Amino acid sequence: ATREVEELREELKNTEEESSRYSELEEELVREVEKKNEYCRRSLKESSLLDEVEFQIKHTPLPQHLEKYAKAIETIVKGGLIPYMSKVESGNRKSNEVQVELKFNPRWNTVNM
Repeated sequence: ATREVEELREELKNTEEESSRYSELEEELVREVEKKNEYCRRSLKESSLLDEVEFQIKHTPLPQHLEKYAKAIETIVKGGLIPYMSKVESGNRKSNEVQVELKFNPRWNTVNM
C-alpha cells in the first residue's frame, strides 16, 4: 500500500492541477491512503493480541473413582472450545501432568490445543 501511495503522489506532482486527471489521481490517492490506514490499524490490533499460551498442570494421582469425573471435565472443556479449535491432540493420560499449549489465530478465529 505504501508503494502505491508514493507512486500516486509522484504522479500527482507531475500532473497539472486544472486537469481532470489531477482530480482522478487525488481521489485515488485518498482511497489508497484510507486502505493503508486500515491495514495499519488492523496490523496494530493484531500485534497486540495474544498469540500463544503454554502451561502445565501437575497433580497427585487421582483415585480410580475420580478418573471418570476428570475425563468428563476434559470433555466438557474441549466441547466448549471446539468452535475455536483447528485440531485436537490426545495426551498421555498415564502421567500426573497435563501440558496445555494454546495457539491463537485471530484471522480464522481458531485456537490449536
